[in-house]
Amino acid sequence: MAPTSSLLYMALPSYEVAERVDIYSADGHLPGSTQYTTIDFGSLPAGIYMLRVLTNRNTCTAKVIKR
Repeated sequence: MAPTSSLLYMALPSYEVAERVDIYSADGHLPGSTQYTTIDFGSLPAGIYMLRVLTNRNTCTAKVIKR
């Protein structure tokens, strides 16, 4: 889990390129999507979010806690 209050920075290996990052709230809604590896959680309410990161080689998920 990665706690954050505003900006979240993701590091990817040099051979991977983020194609899409989806942000899901705990109830399954999709409040945002981006192609960038820096995500601003500042406008989202506090809670637990799941990120689905699609790259040119992989798909992975991560849990984020917004304070």
